[in-house]
Amino acid sequence: MIFQNIVYKKYASFVLDIVFFIVLITTAYARYIEDITLEQITKPMIVGVVLFMYLSLNKSKINYTYILGLIVAIAGDVIIDYNYNLGVMFSAGFYILYALVLKSFIRKINLLQFILFGFPFILTLFLIILALSQNIDLDFILILIYGFAVFIYGASAFVNYLENNLKCHLLFLIAAFTFTLSDSIMAIHTYYDPKTIYSILIIVFYGISHYIVGKAIISKSNKLQSKINLYFRRSKKIQ
Repeated sequence: MIFQNIVYKKYASFVLDIVFFIVLITTAYARYIEDITLEQITKPMIVGVVLFMYLSLNKSKINYTYILGLIVAIAGDVIIDYNYNLGVMFSAGFYILYALVLKSFIRKINLLQFILFGFPFILTLFLIILALSQNIDLDFILILIYGFAVFIYGASAFVNYLENNLKCHLLFLIAAFTFTLSDSIMAIHTYYDPKTIYSILIIVFYGISHYIVGKAIISKSNKLQSKINLYFRRSKKIQ
């Protein structure tokens, strides 16, 4: 029975990985051919597949903060096509929720360390925005809110990795860098030099980032559950 469950999980994981990359590639292709209708259908499905992946493969207690973060991200993907500023606010919301997920893995937060390691993420974004601001009129309140959200998630990912030096925690940090890369390209594409290749890279890095976080959460949760199961099995043997 245990062997069957392992085989099922591996098979399901493989199938969902394929589905995810099909959806991501389709969305990138929709941007390449500038098919807005197709993009509006497939773009929310990117995070939707990650959500389904988590619910299907997670063997531990459901992390509702992470679930809410995914739902907020999906809502942002839909809303941003109709109201850009509101969509950006939703994107800031999922960053904060992802940071709260990481906070649950951190035993002690050193404020100075938190600020220090979060600084590169917000600095990268603000330097690009500052360079672009000479040519355009930007909503700096919106940028400050979004930049703060990026800072919180990036710092949380860095501190989390330093405290928990494991592969799954490294994935959270990698996702922080790829999210920042996606946002930086989006700033250039939206405010300075719109190009099809930028549009494609934005969605690719964005989708990959959510995928990496999903894999990390599943890995972390399943490892924790395996330790709990092992503890109970040993306890029964002792009894």
